[in-house]
Amino acid sequence: MTVDEALTQSLLLFMQKGKGNGLEYVSRSHTAGMGWYYWLHGVPGVYEIELNELYKEGKEAKFYLRYYPDTEEEVLENYSVQEQILRFNDQFFNDNAIREEDHEICPCCTVPDMEHLHGDGEGCHHHHHKAETNRKVGIPILAEKFNMNKKLYTIGMLCVNTEDEAVKLYLDTMERLVEISEKGIRFTLNGQDVELVPPGGIDRNVPGMELGKRFVSFLQEKLIPVLNEM
Repeated sequence: MTVDEALTQSLLLFMQKGKGNGLEYVSRSHTAGMGWYYWLHGVPGVYEIELNELYKEGKEAKFYLRYYPDTEEEVLENYSVQEQILRFNDQFFNDNAIREEDHEICPCCTVPDMEHLHGDGEGCHHHHHKAETNRKVGIPILAEKFNMNKKLYTIGMLCVNTEDEAVKLYLDTMERLVEISEKGIRFTLNGQDVELVPPGGIDRNVPGMELGKRFVSFLQEKLIPVLNEM
């Protein structure tokens, strides 16, 4: 099977079992030929994989792996000044509460082109959800995402291979993703010039391995294994 088939089918099978086993919501990322957003249980932010390159007739793929922290999450302070500013910009990020009847972020209705049933035995559009949840959408607004620099919020690359009918995952990142600002970063606030990062100072110091392993562990331990049950 191809990478797209493996990831799509595993999501479909997983979500048919219902929430509560690690994944609360999933949605296609519409700014990529292949990509998804994942809202993991107990994780305040949102993960995204977005296709970078596809090889071997679709049986090997390299994805950008991103993590969008919640505005109150401590790790956000380790992101770059630009990433922090954008994260608090309500014209760039959608921080509204998730409305479960909105099929854009409905757990399984966003798996495209595949008919399936919900736990009540009814078809895809014959179920009912609560009005909203306590979770934020927490992802870039679609129009802004199309123009967003692909490096923003990236914590590594995820490589997926399905050549031997077994899904193999490889995380390419570093313990700390450090970026230096040669010229420094200054900001004008209330008419005052404020130095946010001195020349030659650290602008970004994200724990790539820690954030990446949390997501890959979910894939390896919970999501991908459901394919063996087919």
